[in-house]
Amino acid sequence: VASQFSTPVLKDGLLYGVSDRGSFYGLNAQTGQAAWTNDVVRDRGSFSALVIAGSAILVLPSSGELVVFKPSDKEYTELAKLKVADTATYAKADYGYPAEGIDLLAAAKSVRAPTRDNCGKCHFDGGGGNGVKHGDLDESLKFPGESLDVHMGKNNFICTDCHVTKDHVVKGRLIVDNITVDPNEQVSCTQCHAENLHKDERLNQHVKSLACQTCHIPAMALKDPTKVSWDWSTSGQDIGDDHYTYLKIKGNFVYEKNVRPTYLWFNGNLSARYLLGDKIDPTQPTYINKPAGDISDQSAKIFPFKLHVANQPYDTGNNYLLAPITSGPGGYWTTFDWNNAFQLGQERMGLKYSGSYGFAQTYMYWPTTHMVQPKENALQCDDCHTDNGRMDWKALGYSGDPIKWGGRFDNK
Repeated sequence: VASQFSTPVLKDGLLYGVSDRGSFYGLNAQTGQAAWTNDVVRDRGSFSALVIAGSAILVLPSSGELVVFKPSDKEYTELAKLKVADTATYAKADYGYPAEGIDLLAAAKSVRAPTRDNCGKCHFDGGGGNGVKHGDLDESLKFPGESLDVHMGKNNFICTDCHVTKDHVVKGRLIVDNITVDPNEQVSCTQCHAENLHKDERLNQHVKSLACQTCHIPAMALKDPTKVSWDWSTSGQDIGDDHYTYLKIKGNFVYEKNVRPTYLWFNGNLSARYLLGDKIDPTQPTYINKPAGDISDQSAKIFPFKLHVANQPYDTGNNYLLAPITSGPGGYWTTFDWNNAFQLGQERMGLKYSGSYGFAQTYMYWPTTHMVQPKENALQCDDCHTDNGRMDWKALGYSGDPIKWGGRFDNK
């Protein structure tokens, strides 16, 4: 159970809210377990407002139909339902501008210091829902325990403790969106921690080649699953929708929990980023982004990433990825006609469509920097330096396990 754009309310140890699927739920605030869920879809956009009113919970979905239900840890009990608006209660104007009549001064006066919930409205739910995009950012971090994230759990950090701000500029840049990043603009562990802080000098030697996150974030999506695979080629079928496995408008998905990262050399920049119109080799994976660095790059360290694998449409005549128009009149989500969606894309973006298409595999990497574990849960020697360890040493450029063959800074 997860909320997307509506904030749950807390009453007598239970959180009541509207899920990212638009249905009501009751959640035990201490254990995180769902007490009950109601499958009736009330708000497909999940833009509901909830208020505690004495012995009742009032919910106003964007449909304009006010719902009153009884707080309970056993079941959903509806008390009343009343139509209070003839138009949507949440609306934006064209191109995302505020709808006419919105009091922007009142909105500005409501600004406050951000909380994890505030930042998480976008960052926990990026890409279409809870945990979809980032394996290390999801709604479980609103109220995490120490074992989920030592900074946000044990120390109750909020986002701006690390992503410090100055003159409304927030520190931290996502490498997915930038080919290069100025190190001065990036968040780093050494903002608080000394680089050589381990009592064991052997561990300090690892810091030359390993990012802190590599040992201290052994896995991501610890509580809520994250999307690791998306196949557009299977979309358009009437086989029943399920958020975690299949949607007619998008195709098949694979979600996983407790995901082991993919490890790559990383110097903080990208070596490649796909731009619309770039040629591809459909027999090989196309890198939407590719972290820069290798074993010979002394500024690079082994870093953990979430790898997202997709099957995306491409033009078999021009050998580049296609950008279909999905929403609106004539869009794929209305007609489920790929050819028409690609032709609309040609008209609106100028990307020529040859009239023939196929599907090609793509890779996209997301850096893993949250869900930092207590030191007791950090990787141990045997996690990497055994025959079945998690590192593919040869893929990383070593002759073999560096404990036997020597590291990159050792005399050969």
